Amino acid sequence: MTITATMMSTSSRDMAPAFAERGRRCIVLKAMELGKHLDRPVVLVGLMGVGKSTVGRRLAKRLASTRKLLNERAITVWLDAPIDILAERTARRDTRAQLRNGDPKAVLEKLAEERRPSYEEAHIHVKSGDGAHRDVVDAIVRALEDYLRKRAD
Repeated sequence: MTITATMMSTSSRDMAPAFAERGRRCIVLKAMELGKHLDRPVVLVGLMGVGKSTVGRRLAKRLASTRKLLNERAITVWLDAPIDILAERTARRDTRAQLRNGDPKAVLEKLAEERRPSYEEAHIHVKSGDGAHRDVVDAIVRALEDYLRKRAD
């Protein structure tokens, strides 16, 4: 089922209604009420530049339940690598708008610091480096086995 969202402006952020059209019906819920009705994460898709990252962060703040849902309905894995390796990897292609202006390593350090508290909420933390991707996959599989074994105990 496809639901088309309709944008509108409002004077009060707390009272901002969320609109969705389904056929001829229109669903109107306040943002905080909407968060209570979600039973799975919300995923934004679209071409680069459409605003997925910016809109996603703001939507998550308004709903305050996305991370909780991810951790309730999924096993979250934080893939972590040293900033030097990330800077080298991201320099291979010029597809990351945030890294085009200024020092890419400094931008990555700032983002890592800002996002660390959110990433730390993941169930599993896997550190990767400059090794083969299969090594990271193997580490994730082992971590998943350990996580599931501990959950079963």
